[in-house]
Amino acid sequence: MLPVMRNAALSRLFVIICALSTPAIAESDPENPQPAPAPTPGAATPSPSGWTAPSQPQPQPTQPNAAQTYPQQPNGAQPYPPQPNNNAQPPTQSAPAYASASTRDANNNNQKRDNGESKPFSSEDAPKSDSKFEIPTMSVRVDPFNWLLAGRLGFELESQVWKFISVELVPVFIVNDQPPYLNLNLIGVPNTLRQKSAGLGALAGTSVGVGFWLNGTPMEGYVLRAEITNYSINYDTAIDHVNYIEREFQVLIGQHSKWGPFTIAGTFGIGSMLNKHERCFAENAIDASAPQTSGCPNSKQMLLGVTPSGGLPGNMGVINLNGWAYPIDLVLRISLGVVF
Repeated sequence: MLPVMRNAALSRLFVIICALSTPAIAESDPENPQPAPAPTPGAATPSPSGWTAPSQPQPQPTQPNAAQTYPQQPNGAQPYPPQPNNNAQPPTQSAPAYASASTRDANNNNQKRDNGESKPFSSEDAPKSDSKFEIPTMSVRVDPFNWLLAGRLGFELESQVWKFISVELVPVFIVNDQPPYLNLNLIGVPNTLRQKSAGLGALAGTSVGVGFWLNGTPMEGYVLRAEITNYSINYDTAIDHVNYIEREFQVLIGQHSKWGPFTIAGTFGIGSMLNKHERCFAENAIDASAPQTSGCPNSKQMLLGVTPSGGLPGNMGVINLNGWAYPIDLVLRISLGVVF
């Protein structure tokens, strides 16, 4: 009986040993791999070596404390927060990440532009004014021929006021009291007639006119002018004196040429006397003490006594200040100047 029980116990021990050793042999056998058991949810994954690393506590981001205090500054200055470290180097990024960041920033900027949000300033975004102010074209000229021959120096001051319209002022100064042109018709009696300004100093008056530039460019090309003159001049001789006011309406046409800032202009036209003059002497007058200003036989005469009669009635020398075409006056100007 005892041998039978001993054999039965040995058989059970052998069966248990075989059951425990079979999984280990199968796991170590490379020719018969066994599938790994499925991981249990929530369980830690075993490492290949069989050793599990202890879990490390993850650092939590610190939040700024609103009640955090900073060191008190001397002299009662307000405390200040710690300044960021400017020497810290930003993390390096690879080329694709940099390109992606640039694309993302460009898209964000475009989206901000579309939404009307704040955006970087550029010259294209600056507001452009619709009103454009341009300096008008101006010109200053003088007429040297009237200056030398008639003793009248006129400054032609002209400025553009619109696209093809300009305004001209011509103040005239009496600079020679006995010019050559004034005594041309006094044959045998030279240097007897003198002229002098009756205005402010040498300024005898001015003219005001408007010019219409036919080619559309002020101070260049052809121009049609309409002007009104008002010059007050005193004429004197040895025996007579008269104040003569030249008030005319003139229609002129001119041509201007320009070379850089320099210009030359020629103007020609006719004028009509607005202030009519009439002056004469009786047939038996022996001096200029009693002139007639109305009822003259010739209303176109503006007579001025220049030489005495020598006691003989009707023998006094006179000159007609009105031209031969009175009340029509011929106008000619040649001007030199600059344009700016």
